[in-house]
Amino acid sequence: MKSSGICYECKHTHKFGLNVREFACESCGLVQCRDLAAAKSIESTGENDLMAAGIVARVTPKSQKKSSY
Repeated sequence: MKSSGICYECKHTHKFGLNVREFACESCGLVQCRDLAAAKSIESTGENDLMAAGIVARVTPKSQKKSSY
């Protein structure tokens, strides 16, 4: 899947030439850098694929509190 044409806010896909470096999403209107959109799309897709395969689990850390001595 082509990652550089996916809006990282709403996941709408776009088609445009390689000369387009910045675009406004046709669906939500967010203006974004093509390279940053691709990086965020790859990050999200990769993490979701690994979680689906059971290789990675998302962990939410407990809040850190100062211990009293």
